[in-house]
Amino acid sequence: MLPIKIITDSTCDLPADLFVRYGIEVVSAKLTKVMTTSHPSPHDFEQAYRAYAGHFILSVHLSFSFSATYNAACQAQRQLDPQNERIKIIDSGSVSAGLGLFVLRLAHLIERTEDVDTILSQIQILKRQIRLDFILDNLQDIKKSGRLGRLPDASPIAKKLQFIPLFSCQNSQISYTNTFNFQDALEKIAFKLAQAPDTKELVIVHSCQDERYLLLMDLLKNNIKDITVHTCTLNNILQAHVGKGVLGIAY
Repeated sequence: MLPIKIITDSTCDLPADLFVRYGIEVVSAKLTKVMTTSHPSPHDFEQAYRAYAGHFILSVHLSFSFSATYNAACQAQRQLDPQNERIKIIDSGSVSAGLGLFVLRLAHLIERTEDVDTILSQIQILKRQIRLDFILDNLQDIKKSGRLGRLPDASPIAKKLQFIPLFSCQNSQISYTNTFNFQDALEKIAFKLAQAPDTKELVIVHSCQDERYLLLMDLLKNNIKDITVHTCTLNNILQAHVGKGVLGIAY
């Protein structure tokens, strides 16, 4: 039986020590001097897959709805493993902390069993279970980039009242709820988490030097006593598209 290797892309947000602990390999997108990005090429993935030729590879990426990264990985897989025997390309249905939590749960599953069929049988369950809630200070940049698909426009009333949209991503679908202010958005996140009693682990992602995540931590403290909480800063690739005002939680 081949050892199992997890490979992901640089839109995956987790604390750095977890990448090291679970031996998670990252294929990086490219960030230019003018803060534009391009997804990893099929060649980039081929290089990563060749480096682990003696492994069964689980290559886990942001949703194909958000980027061409998934398709690039599939092209590399077809080139190196046309029989689909050793490399499995997985669409996480999420991004950022949602992708990170997917990868982390997959790593925990591999700790419990190295039976590939058992692991693959859980993929769709993970996609349906993992939810990413996030707040963006600046919607214009991400809407222009199109990286998260077509984000909804606020209604005229919402614009007038300056509602803050609270976005949710689950199984590649993005929805939103208008909130009155940042505190209201945090309280709605806390309420959603309270409705997910089976949550054992979560990932909070925030912009560099943005300490508002501490407000979320404080609000959640009564709900996360028995939950493992990981916090990290948003990766540079997504920050190039969404700006600095970002707070998200995956659970």
